[in-house]
Amino acid sequence: MVRNIAALALACAAVQCAGCATIVHGTTERVQIDSTPSGAEVAIDDSQRVITPSAVDLSRGSAHKLVFHKPGYQDTTETLTSGVSGWILGNLLAGGVVGMAIDASDGAARQLSADRVNIALTPLPALPPKAAAGSPQGGAPEVPPDLPALFMHDAQPAVAPTQPHGPPPDFSDD
Repeated sequence: MVRNIAALALACAAVQCAGCATIVHGTTERVQIDSTPSGAEVAIDDSQRVITPSAVDLSRGSAHKLVFHKPGYQDTTETLTSGVSGWILGNLLAGGVVGMAIDASDGAARQLSADRVNIALTPLPALPPKAAAGSPQGGAPEVPPDLPALFMHDAQPAVAPTQPHGPPPDFSDD
C-alpha cells in the first residue's frame, strides 16, 4: 500500500513538473511557405533561407519576419505573430502552476498566427524602351510650348553634316 501511494505521488509530481502544452504540441510549429509563382527565396528572420514551396519548423514563442524575393517581382514581407495557445488551459487540469510556468518559459503556451503562408508576388513594372539619341522620348525633339509661333516657320530641323562622296578635288593644276 505504501508503494502504491509513493508511485502515485511520484506520478503526480511528474505531471506537475511538465507543462501540458509542451507535452502535447511542443515548442515549435511547422509552417508551410508557398508563393505564386513558386521558386521565390524566403529569408526568415534574416537567419534562415528557403526556396518556395517549403515547410519549416519555427519557434512558437516569438514573431517571425518572412521576406519573399524573386527576380522580376517586388519583394514582399509577411509577419507571423505569436499568440496564446488554447493548450495552456490543459495545465488547469493536469499541470498546475508549475506546468503553466514551464509552458510560458519555453514558448509552448503560444501558437503562430498561421501555419500556412501563401504569397502572390507582384511583377515589377516593365521598363520603358530605350530612348533614341538626342531625345528623351525617342522621337522628334519637342518644341517648348512657350516659344512664340512667330519664330516657328523659320525653324529648320537639325541635319547631321554629310561627308563628301568621292575623292577630294585636285587643285594641283592651277
